[in-house]
Amino acid sequence: MILPRLPGLTTRAATRGDVGAITALIAAGEIADNGVAEVQLADVEHAFDLADEPAGVIVVETPDQMIGWATVADDQADVEVHPAWRGRGIGAALLAWTEARARASGSPRVRQIVTDSDAAARSLFEAAGYRVRHTSWVLQQALDEAPPEVELPPGVKIRGYRAADAEAAYRVIEDAFNEWPDRQPREFAAWSAQVIGHPAFAPELSRLALEGEEHQPPGIERGEQGRDRR
Repeated sequence: MILPRLPGLTTRAATRGDVGAITALIAAGEIADNGVAEVQLADVEHAFDLADEPAGVIVVETPDQMIGWATVADDQADVEVHPAWRGRGIGAALLAWTEARARASGSPRVRQIVTDSDAAARSLFEAAGYRVRHTSWVLQQALDEAPPEVELPPGVKIRGYRAADAEAAYRVIEDAFNEWPDRQPREFAAWSAQVIGHPAFAPELSRLALEGEEHQPPGIERGEQGRDRR
């Protein structure tokens, strides 16, 4: 895959040693756009996990600073340009690279997420022929008060996530999102890599709602003191 050529700048394949610098770069963009940084090291580490080919993650540098990065996994691309270096054609070059990489992998499309506050990025996408596919909301809840009591419907119970629940959880999520018009279904392997395979996934903080009698997954029997035995 040919890397973007940017006069006076270096574009190269990233390594795991770049994770910290890439995270800081993304954080700078998030602060500039939304006033808060939400990216975690685990998010960038996961990008390397998903990029299973050489040069699947690339960076743009000056002699003393990382100023851009890009990656593509399946049809999802991620690009960030440092706020101080925006408007100089770097984002357009990285956008073209993500499209070329997605096309070379056989993907029929490529998509990216852009915050509403970055009007320049939105204009760039629209000029390149991109159209809004869906809108995502980032919701938050203040935890300074105890949450209200919730009454579950009859026959429904909530319990913690177990490793054996992976395919059932995938199916619930996949069926729900497949109600979106023209959505491309995801295979279990792709979902698993991006969700439960993410370094930040915390099984102990995940909950499932179940209706009716719960059955043990195949190959597992209930042992003494409620522990699972294989």
